[in-house]
Amino acid sequence: QANSVIVVPQTAISYSPDGAAVFVVQQNKVYLRAVQVIAREDDLAAVSGAVKSGDLVVIAGQLSLYDGAVIKINNMKQ
Repeated sequence: QANSVIVVPQTAISYSPDGAAVFVVQQNKVYLRAVQVIAREDDLAAVSGAVKSGDLVVIAGQLSLYDGAVIKINNMKQ
């Protein structure tokens, strides 16, 4: 099954030696999902991978997060 390409804020992308990833929020927990950055423009990035349209992604504070961490959403932007 081919992954679709979606657009996320560049601040949502975390980089590590394992590659690029985003934290996706599901029921007050965050899960690290691997992505491939396809293109960047201004403050947005087109990505494909284990993230889909409609997913809520973390755009700040990723350094203190880990896969499965419980979170509290303080400021949600759409």
